[in-house]
Amino acid sequence: MGWRRLSGLAFVDLTGMIDPARAEVPEAIKVTQHTGRKTVMVTGDHRLTAVAIAIEIWVLKEKVPGSVMSEEKVEEIDDVRVFVRISSEHKMRIALSLKRNGHIGAMTRDGVNDAPALKAVDIEIAMGIKGTEITREAFDMILEDDNFATIVRAIQGGCHIYDNVNKYLRLMLATSFDEFIEITIVTLLGLPRQFLPIHILWVNLVTDGLPAVALSIDSQDPPDEVSARGPKEGLLTRFW
Repeated sequence: MGWRRLSGLAFVDLTGMIDPARAEVPEAIKVTQHTGRKTVMVTGDHRLTAVAIAIEIWVLKEKVPGSVMSEEKVEEIDDVRVFVRISSEHKMRIALSLKRNGHIGAMTRDGVNDAPALKAVDIEIAMGIKGTEITREAFDMILEDDNFATIVRAIQGGCHIYDNVNKYLRLMLATSFDEFIEITIVTLLGLPRQFLPIHILWVNLVTDGLPAVALSIDSQDPPDEVSARGPKEGLLTRFW
């Protein structure tokens, strides 16, 4: 079929559309990078569009070899920050690759067709505003404001609770260790008991009660000082 020659047309207008990121997203991504957490952008957009947005929101500081990848090799993901031209099937492979590489992964999306990929990660986050009803019912968490910065604040809040519990346990173990040694030695040697249970309870209440309460409600560290922990790190690893 040949091309028809058009005539009598006049150029009227050129319209462009943009869906800008929220103002707080770049700062939130900077916090994740500074604390050792990695943000990966997965999109079906064209490579040039995806790279421009990723640089704007600081997912990419600059385009370097291996930082942007399409669907061909989604298993090699350690250095990838942006995936382009990705379908639901590829998202599933990305999620499984994260788990194979020992990462604790969280993923958020609004469509029901992404449910298999979201189920493959450790934490599923559904969009509360744009997400479908099925998505909101099936996943672990619901993001009520559809804002990435809220996810970062939730991570910081979880780390704050974890740190306070850790401080409390370390205090109780450290202050009770001498009592444990004393009771163990006395019992093994058959010596008379030096303390009755009521004495031990009273000492613990007076010396450990208030410090333990203070540590359990300790204020949160600055966001850029809350470093990521290893997935296999135990609760008392740093204590020992």
